[in-house]
This record gives sequence, C-alpha cells and structure tokens, in this order.
Amino acid sequence: MLALVDFLNKNSGAFSVIFSFFVASATVVYALLTSKLVSETKQMRQAQTEPDVCLYIQTKSGWFYETLLVIENIGLGPAFDIFFRIKEDIEIHKDLKLSDTEIIKNGIHYLAPGQKKYYYFLNRNLSNKIERPLEIEIVFKDRLNRESKNKFFISKEDFPGIISDDQASWIGKLTYEIKQLNTNIDSLNSRISNLTK
Repeated sequence: MLALVDFLNKNSGAFSVIFSFFVASATVVYALLTSKLVSETKQMRQAQTEPDVCLYIQTKSGWFYETLLVIENIGLGPAFDIFFRIKEDIEIHKDLKLSDTEIIKNGIHYLAPGQKKYYYFLNRNLSNKIERPLEIEIVFKDRLNRESKNKFFISKEDFPGIISDDQASWIGKLTYEIKQLNTNIDSLNSRISNLTK
C-alpha cells in the first residue's frame, strides 16, 4: 500500500498532465458538438421561415382541357419580388412569346406560404414545340431581403393527357353532358320523393 502511495506521489505531475489532456479533449469535443447543434438549430429555424417558390404544369379537364402554369410558394415564409429568367424563349401562341406574358415579364410582388398563382397560357400544341427542356429560373427574396434561386425545366413529359383539339372538345362535351344528366336525375329523384310523401 505504501508503495502505491509512493508511486502516486512521485508521478503526480504526469497524472495531472494526462488528466488535463482528457479534460481538454472532452472540452473540444463538447464545443464541436455544441457548434454543430447550434448550426442545425439555425438551419431548422431558417427553413421554417424561408419561402420556396416552385413552378409546374397542371392539366385540368372540363368543358375544355386547360393546361396551366402554376407558380406556388411551398415554403413556410412569404416570398417577395419574384421574377423569372428564361434561357431560351418559346412562342406559346401566335405572335406571343413566353417572355412577353404578363406574369413572366412583370413578375409577382408577393406570394404567401402555400399561395398559388395560375396562369393559363399553354396551348395543346405547345408540347410539340418543346424540342429540348425549357429552362426557367425563379429568383425571389425572403422577409430579410435574402435572395434565392430555383431552376425548373418544362419538357414534353410535363404534359400528361395532351390530346388533339377534336378529342378535347368531344371529351369535354361528354363530361359536361354527364354532369348535367346527374343533376337532372337528382332533381327528378327529389321531386318523386316529394310526390310520394
């Protein structure tokens, strides 16, 4: 036992150095973990307040088939001063280019979180004009005036259910007639039940 105490007394300086090294190492690891945690918390908070403006094609059916350009803020913060850059322009109607449309030319001042803007400008023959994907860049700012950019590509594959004008007219008319028939049947059922009371 005396030998152990004597050994510890003689080597107390070395043990102090080793212990200090372990404490310093633990402090460095703790500081690194804390820094990483602070960085992740900052990124999460930023993600919860940042806008994220996207663009996509949506096709709706009804009396006529409509192909819409949808601009949506899928982020959790409001988007300001939204404008668009088109790499290669395309004619969307006779004598009307995509860059000349009001929404592309003037942009959008404000989009709330979850808000959508619909723009009807795509005709059924437009997919035939797109030889290679059309690149559109969206530039927007958050509430702290920080600028962000998103790039989107419109290609032929983004036009599901694109059919000829004759087919669209016939299918649209048939859909409308079926809806009218259902409305008339519901009305007739209501009148019959009133008569039987």
